[in-house]
Parts: sequence; C-alpha cells; structure tokens
Amino acid sequence: MTAYGQLNASFSAHFTPPWVANASSSVTSEDILATRDEQDHPEPHRMRRKHLSCLRGESEERDKGPIIESFATNFSNIYESELLPARNGEKFTEHFLHEVVDILLSYIKKTYDGKSKVLDFHHPHQLLEGLEGFSVEVSDQPQPLEQILVDCRDTLKYGVKTGHPRYFNQLSSGLDVIGLAGEWLTATANTNMFTYEIAPVFIVMEEVLLKKMHEIIGWGQSEADGVFSP
Repeated sequence: MTAYGQLNASFSAHFTPPWVANASSSVTSEDILATRDEQDHPEPHRMRRKHLSCLRGESEERDKGPIIESFATNFSNIYESELLPARNGEKFTEHFLHEVVDILLSYIKKTYDGKSKVLDFHHPHQLLEGLEGFSVEVSDQPQPLEQILVDCRDTLKYGVKTGHPRYFNQLSSGLDVIGLAGEWLTATANTNMFTYEIAPVFIVMEEVLLKKMHEIIGWGQSEADGVFSP
C-alpha cells in the first residue's frame, strides 16, 4: 500500500462518522416508522407480540424454529382483502395459511397429550367479557389477520379437546387424522355434488363407495342404488 493509501485508510478509520461506519446496524427510516406506528396503534402490535410468543413456544416444542420464523409475517396491518384472489396476494395467503396450519398442528399434538387438560374451563360470562385479547363479540370494523390468528388459537384453547385420551362422550370422541385431512381437502375444493360437470371426481368416488357398500351388504348391482346426503 502506498503512503497515500495508508493515510487514506487511517483517515477513514478515525474520522468516518459513526452513522456511516455502523450503517449495517443503524436505525433505518422503516424502523422509525414502525416505532411510530406501534405508538399510534398499540393493540395490533400487542397481538402480534402475543402471537409470535406463542409461535416461539410451539417452535421449541417442534424444534423447528427457523421454519416457523421464516413465516412470521407481520399481519397486524394486513386484512382479508389482501389475500387471494387479490392481486399479488400469493405470499400473504401462503404465509397466513402456514400460520393457521401451525396453530392446528400444535392443537392436535396437545390433544393427544394425556398430561394436558381436556378443557380449560371458563364460565360463559368470562368468555363474553373477553380473555387476554380473545373476544366473541362481532366488531363493526374490519379486523386484521393478526386478530384472526389470535381468535383461531383461543377458540381451540378454550374448547373441549375431543381427541384427548381422557375425553369420553356418548356421541363422539377421538380425532381421525386421515378424516381431518379429507375435511381440509374438501373445504379447499369448495364444491357441490349436484352434477358430474361441477364435481367429476367426487361423483365417481360416490359411485365407487356406494357399490362397495352394496357388496358388503350382499346386494347385487341391479338390486341397489343410493346417494350420499349431508
């Protein structure tokens, strides 16, 4: 290095302003705006902190922290109108549904945990008054996706775990994971079975299942007919 180069390097090291030298760790304009937004609208950010806190707890249980955090989108200022079919709504939709699935999977695991409660019981007036950000009241204003995620988690938290090993009921008990996957699929398909044109796969499946049921009973093809009703 030349004498000029050494002098230049020494000058830069001693006289570079701190906001330039520490540019990688400096506070950005986005940080300032985010802080101001949190001061002006504290409730959505409080819900987000609660949601991320729960996510961290769930990620520790699953030991998959990096995967969870990669989907930790700030939903406190995002609304349903920004999800698909909204233009450029793919990422928001993907991240939001990942969050929902994480909530459901965490609940399923807790359901089978014999050490957990069958029910975190609260009286009706307590649910109506609201518990830690959870409320069953219908708001007159649109709610951000963050509130929807909080409500999803709390709805499961304060409900009965019907798949719990210590839950017994005369009408229902247990959780069939394959059946659950089927419900997710049919809800995603969101179709009816009026005609073959509107639901070709489901119509064919119906015919095959009815035929199999007829065979189990012992009825021939010309002796039986049927249709599934909701």
